Amino acid sequence: MSQTKKFISGFAWVYSSQILTQLISFSTTLALARLLMPEDFGLIALIAVYIQIVSLLISGGLGFSLIRMKELTDEDCSTVFWFNFITGFFLYALFYFLAPFLAAFYNQPILTEIVRTLTLLFIIGPLSIVQRARFTHQLDFKTQMKVSMPSALVGSIIGIVMAYNGYGVWSLVFSSLFKISTDTILYWVFSNWKPQLIFKKDRFKFHFLFGINMLMSNLIDTIYLNIYTLIIGKHFSIKQLGYYNQAESLKQMPINNIGFALNKIALPFFTKQQENLELLRKNYKQMMNMVFFIITPVILFMMVFAESIIRLFFSEKWLPAVPYFQILCLAGIFQSLQSFNLNLLIIKGMGKIYFRIEILKKTIMTLVIFISFFYGIYGLLWGHVVYSIISFLINSYFAGKSIDFGLKRQLIDLFPTFFISIITAFLLYFLNFYFNTSYDIWRIILGLIVSIFIYILLAFSTKNDSFNELIKIILSYKKSKKKTSN
Repeated sequence: MSQTKKFISGFAWVYSSQILTQLISFSTTLALARLLMPEDFGLIALIAVYIQIVSLLISGGLGFSLIRMKELTDEDCSTVFWFNFITGFFLYALFYFLAPFLAAFYNQPILTEIVRTLTLLFIIGPLSIVQRARFTHQLDFKTQMKVSMPSALVGSIIGIVMAYNGYGVWSLVFSSLFKISTDTILYWVFSNWKPQLIFKKDRFKFHFLFGINMLMSNLIDTIYLNIYTLIIGKHFSIKQLGYYNQAESLKQMPINNIGFALNKIALPFFTKQQENLELLRKNYKQMMNMVFFIITPVILFMMVFAESIIRLFFSEKWLPAVPYFQILCLAGIFQSLQSFNLNLLIIKGMGKIYFRIEILKKTIMTLVIFISFFYGIYGLLWGHVVYSIISFLINSYFAGKSIDFGLKRQLIDLFPTFFISIITAFLLYFLNFYFNTSYDIWRIILGLIVSIFIYILLAFSTKNDSFNELIKIILSYKKSKKKTSN
């Protein structure tokens, strides 16, 4: 199979998996949002920050190092496995001890038991990091779909049943635990690799020297991406944090479903082409434009119909989250391209530059947060929009420089899509007043049909390159599937 066909096939599997998993997750969120209170989601949002940070410390960036390898050996995989497992066990013990102090810091006594229970993920999660990395390295996303779907389903069922029976915030805790546990078990079932009693210092040093830069970069990025959660949780109410968390999760849906799918296969796909600069630049440009072409109108549509979407799916009690969501949508427009851009630095082995970029961006973000904090929670949200734009420009500049595809050329490529997306959003905003229905579901459906028509019409009439390229890819994939079936 050619590299292009592998990419298309990989994207199809990743995207299918992501869509179905997100569908399960979103359906679960809808049910839980009606059964639970915003405060319950706020409590879990506080702990989720620490879960993400510690998960990065456990992996040490070594999973990324495995994916970038041309060939994987038992020595490499086993060394990484044992490092992850031992680190996870140690960090669980640390958080078991720190739990009462976290509860006191946020003045939420229930956090002690929640932390001690939920951080069992630190022991369970590392058991499947290497297996996941091996499947990704092999571009085997079909098997990963076989894992993610049942795991999401199990976690969802547990969460809904517990919430229905009045377990409150604990339904969210055990939903996560059962999801990750099922995920880990299935990775062991489907993987033909099992860890050996091997730990090679030289292989650990090799992966660690690359991974440490990735770790520090991702660690700083994760802390700062969640710093709004930490600030809101400490200086505002838990209810406001619940509104923010739900708005952020909803905004992330198109980014995760589309951008994440492409980003996930971009690293191993680009790795195969790292010696051919011209081909790498061509494919990078096409993928960047495709991500932006698909995600931008979706986010703007959600922004225009924010009130109808939140009232329909989450009920009236979540309407205070509407302005949060609309502002966050603006920040999300360029967010999908940020990690995608930095994949180029990973495959080039430019870990130090990657780390320095993160330091630069987070210094700017610290300044933005310091200024915006004095304007309350809405000031923080608008500050997030400002930082998102600055971060995109910085990432694009350095990523483009590594393949001789500068920031100016990237912006020129993206502008036509941005222009027709903005025009579509403005037309929708005014047409929304004339949609003669009081039912949110029909308003959303009607708006969706109209927006797709306007967007495709504008893309076709302006001869948008991204639109033409997307049509070619779809036709190429259908043609290859037809040949395979024959």
